[in-house]
Amino acid sequence: MGAVWHGAVYGVTTDGPVILDARTGKDREVRPGAVPFEVDQYGGLTVSEGTISFVTATK
Repeated sequence: MGAVWHGAVYGVTTDGPVILDARTGKDREVRPGAVPFEVDQYGGLTVSEGTISFVTATK
């Protein structure tokens, strides 16, 4: 698990990143591209190959 924010659980599986609905456990997004380790109302911080990036939130 990477982070939890407003009903979304961000994590990584053997197939890559995934976002789950916290209430149902169902996929909210199956190919998000990255999993944040810190999240707020503006976006999240991710790590890729040792580089930390900020990814803006989308609705």
